[in-house]
Amino acid sequence: KKCLPSLVKEYNFWNSGVHKVTIRDLQGQEHSLSRFYAFWNSPRPESATIDKKSASNLLSPIDKGVFYRQVASAAETGWDFSSRWMSNSSDITTLSTTFIIPVDLNTYLCKVELDIAIFAKKLGDVKTSENFLKASKARKSAMKSIFWNQEKNQWLDYWLNSSDCEVVHQFEARNQNDQIFISNFIPIWNWGLFSGVDEDNSILESILKSFQISGLVQPAGIATSILNSGQQWDYPNGWAPLQHIIIEGLSNSGSKAARTLSEDIAVRWIRTNYA
Repeated sequence: KKCLPSLVKEYNFWNSGVHKVTIRDLQGQEHSLSRFYAFWNSPRPESATIDKKSASNLLSPIDKGVFYRQVASAAETGWDFSSRWMSNSSDITTLSTTFIIPVDLNTYLCKVELDIAIFAKKLGDVKTSENFLKASKARKSAMKSIFWNQEKNQWLDYWLNSSDCEVVHQFEARNQNDQIFISNFIPIWNWGLFSGVDEDNSILESILKSFQISGLVQPAGIATSILNSGQQWDYPNGWAPLQHIIIEGLSNSGSKAARTLSEDIAVRWIRTNYA
């Protein structure tokens, strides 16, 4: 009862204003998804010297302000920094975080919507429960339309042509980022949300195969990406929260093969940290 108002407040932050983006798919259906967008256009206080040095080659104060916003937004993602947010993996000034609709953020929000629906129902707030259950289903549909790539059997981040949140963006398949990141498989964590009577559960086998041949599964655990860009959220680095999410998702997916793989990855990761 005490946590529900805070959950709704946090959810509303991500589902309104500049954080909410509308995209029209190829069938003409409009979908709302969320992105990171920091209200900041100055060097970060905790890394001001580094940010100023990075921006030193940008001549225009406006360009520097835009860059600082992209930096702050990337830091807000938790992936600071990664080629995932850059149009040129070797140039930090090409950070384009606010142009990107991330798979993982929307996966988490899809789960939050379902959790709020469950909590509200337990508290007898039927209207709120129904609204958030509907929102969760809508986001699931949006993720399938905008992120899912049938050829790769992965969910891919979507890059906008502009960072404007007041227009309806038209989906273009070429705007999916086809680079390999662990985030491409984050929806496995909530597999129950992305499978069911309207889905062919055999798709999990295709996703599992895609994951196994992606290059992400390494002797030490799961790499964050397969590109060694020099950034800490790229190859060869792996991070505990992402290991946990994938391991838990595989383990709870209902697939014996996925569970076996999850146990193997868990052993690799533990041995890496306690070697």
